[in-house]
Amino acid sequence: MVSLLLAAAPQAALIAEKDNGGLPIHIAAERGHAAVVAQLLAAHPDLATAVTAECRTPLSVALQYCQDPHKRDAVARVLLPAGSAELALESLEEEAELDSQHLLPDFVGTRLPLSDDVWAQLPRPCPGLGALPRPWPPAAGSPGARH
Repeated sequence: MVSLLLAAAPQAALIAEKDNGGLPIHIAAERGHAAVVAQLLAAHPDLATAVTAECRTPLSVALQYCQDPHKRDAVARVLLPAGSAELALESLEEEAELDSQHLLPDFVGTRLPLSDDVWAQLPRPCPGLGALPRPWPPAAGSPGARH
């Protein structure tokens, strides 16, 4: 259904709610609809960084408001590789009290190689990854990098 709507009216993905300025991607993220989030991102990749009136990205909405942990994680895994790495990591850190730290290995895996800035923001030790050396993997041309 979503794909038919997006084919007929791609701008429908950009219609905001009156109350909080949330877009359809925020609603889908909150409700744990990973397939819908993926379809919306495919049509409009920039939606990964769209914010509500409360300055929440789709990832932060999913982590904060999606009640089903399996659906929340599925939505997060769709959103982790999309948009700004810094915003995604910030969302994971902000929602740490909601047990989102187990998603850090997924974040790292979808973002390799990591920039020095993003690498520096990762917690030490990194849950699920342990005590990794800095930087990991080594940047091309640095000692220890595979050529």
